[in-house]
Amino acid sequence: MSLDLGRNHPLAQNGSSACAVPGSARARLARSIRGRSNHFSGIAAEDSVARAYTGKGATVLGRRVRTPAGEIDLVLKHNDILVFVEVKRRRTAHHFDSPITTFQWSRLENAALHYMVPYVEDTGIQPVCRFDAALVAPDGQVEIIENARSFDEQ
Repeated sequence: MSLDLGRNHPLAQNGSSACAVPGSARARLARSIRGRSNHFSGIAAEDSVARAYTGKGATVLGRRVRTPAGEIDLVLKHNDILVFVEVKRRRTAHHFDSPITTFQWSRLENAALHYMVPYVEDTGIQPVCRFDAALVAPDGQVEIIENARSFDEQ
């Protein structure tokens, strides 16, 4: 695909109508395309994980839930337990070791606390909850690690 900018446009090469994208613009465009691709593949991974949980009887309460402390990929209710899920899509099957950093766990814990505040204020009850990690392989296979982390881990 080429973009015809006309002979007099500053991006036209040597007076021709072929479009030359300067190096920095090319890099920004490549990052934008990668970012968009990552966004959509992340949504697809979250959908796969949500289907896996609903197949086990869970109810999806929220997807990409935003809180002041950060975003929670999936919030579910399963067997009267509030489940916060961090979804990780992997480009290769060999990257399943330590996929979630300590900082990411901390962000998820704080986001979960923000999520639970209205529930506790309304009911006066602290819900039973857990943190799961869901890993999605390139072939779409989902591995769910229940209780991957607790609130009090450092």
